[in-house]
Amino acid sequence: MDLLIKKASVIDPNSPFHNKQVDIYIKGGKIVEIGNLNIKGVKTIESTKLCVSPGWLDVNANFCDPGNEHKETLANGILTAAKGGYTGVVLSPSTQPAIDSKSSVQYIVNQSANQVVDVFPMGNLSAKGSSKDLSEMYDMQQSGAIAFSDGKHAISNTELIKLALLYTKKFESLIVLYSEDPHLANDGMVNEGKASASLGLKTRPAIAEEVAIATNLSLLEYTQGRLHLSLVSSAKAVDLIKTAKKNKLQISADVAVMNLVLNDSATESFNSNYKVLPPLRDESDRKALVAGLKSGSIDFISSNHEPQNIENKMCEFDQADFGVAIMETAFAALNTYLSKEIELSVLIEKISIAPRKAFHIDVPTVQVGQKANLTFFDPSLKWEVKAKDLQSMSKNNPFIGKTLIGKVIGVFNNGKLL
Repeated sequence: MDLLIKKASVIDPNSPFHNKQVDIYIKGGKIVEIGNLNIKGVKTIESTKLCVSPGWLDVNANFCDPGNEHKETLANGILTAAKGGYTGVVLSPSTQPAIDSKSSVQYIVNQSANQVVDVFPMGNLSAKGSSKDLSEMYDMQQSGAIAFSDGKHAISNTELIKLALLYTKKFESLIVLYSEDPHLANDGMVNEGKASASLGLKTRPAIAEEVAIATNLSLLEYTQGRLHLSLVSSAKAVDLIKTAKKNKLQISADVAVMNLVLNDSATESFNSNYKVLPPLRDESDRKALVAGLKSGSIDFISSNHEPQNIENKMCEFDQADFGVAIMETAFAALNTYLSKEIELSVLIEKISIAPRKAFHIDVPTVQVGQKANLTFFDPSLKWEVKAKDLQSMSKNNPFIGKTLIGKVIGVFNNGKLL
C-alpha cells in the first residue's frame, strides 16, 4: 500500500534525518521519498507531535500458544504487539508443550508468517524444558529458532548451561537465561526489603538473582560462548554485567518495563497485577537499572509480557500467578514514568535498535530505498487505559484506570499498516 507520513520527527541515529521533521512516502513496502512532500490521493498519517522510528522489537514476550490459548493466541498476540508499537517479537518458549523440536518451531513460524509483526521463536534450551538434557538445538535453529532459553524456568543445572554455551558456538547461536537460584528464591512472591516487612508474604531476595548471574557469567567466561541475561532486576546484577563487559565477554542483558518504572512499594496495595517475576525491587535497585540502561551495562528494555486469565489473577495476592499483559502500554508507561530520567531518543533506541543488535536481527533505518519497518507514535498524547480498549485477551495490566502520556499511532512492516 502507498502511505504518506506528514511532519514526523525522525528518531533514528542511523538515519541522515535523525532529529529532523520530514514527510515520508512509502510505496511498495519501501521508503521512496523523504523531504517536504505534497502527494495527493494516498493514505496519510498525521498527529500533533508525530514521531517515527525504526520498528520496535520486544524480546521476552509470551503469547501462550500452543497450550494456553485461553490466555492469548499467536494471532491475537501479533495484533497486541502491533498496537503496542512493536514490529518484531522474540517469543518465549514457555508454552505447553515446550518449543523443543523442529516441528514445534515450524508451528510458530508457519502460524505467524507474512504478518505486520515479525515473529522470531526461541527454542527451549532443554528437552521438554526439564533442565535435564539438551534439546534439538541445531535442528531448531535451522527451522527458525533465533535463540535458546527455558523462559522463566531458571536452570540450576550448571553442566547443562555449560554444554549449551559450548554447543551453540558451532552454529553461532545465543543462549538466553533467566538467572535465579531456586533455593534462595524459595518460592517467594515479593522482594525482600522494607516494603515486604509489613506484607506477611514470602520474599524473593535479590541475592537469588545475583548468585545465579555470577555463576552464569563464570560459565560464559569458561566457554567463551554467547549469553543474554534476561530480566535483570538488581543493582549488584548490573555491576556484575558491567564487569563482564569490561572483560570482553559476549554478554548482553535486558530489563523489564515494570522494574524500570515502579519499585516494590507498589506491592503494598496487594494488587495482584504488581506480582511479577522478577519481583519489583526497591528504589535503589530501580535507579541502578535506569543508570545501567543509560550507560550500556544493560542493553535494552523488554516488555516481559505475560498474559494471565482472570481466574489466575483476580484473586488473593499469594494465590495469583506472576505476570502482566503490558505490551500495549509498555511505551506509554516508560514515557510517563521515566521522562525525567531518560531522554526520548535513548528510550526509543533501547526498544528498537539495541535489542536487534543483541539478537543479531537486521536493524531497519529511516532512509530512502530501505524497506519500511517503522513505528509511529506521539509522545505528547494523554490517554486513559481502559480494559475494553486493550487488544490482549488477558487484562492483567496494572495501568488500567491510569492516565499515561505517549501513544502509539501505528506500525508499518512487510507492506502492511496497523
